Amino acid sequence: IMAAQRASTVKVLENLTAEDLSKPGPEFMRSYAPQVGSVFLSVASHELIHSGQVVVVRRKLGKPIVF
Repeated sequence: IMAAQRASTVKVLENLTAEDLSKPGPEFMRSYAPQVGSVFLSVASHELIHSGQVVVVRRKLGKPIVF
């Protein structure tokens, strides 16, 4: 699923111009992604943000610290 999402994201990004990336982001995202380009930065870091949640679950389960 991650590979399919990345391929779709790259396909959309390849068709955008610098002017497109400077346009306002979607209204519901503007507090953290004020421009279309910011939305793509959010997509790129989204998995990293959730990795912090995985760490909490691992620690609650008593798993060893691996990084």
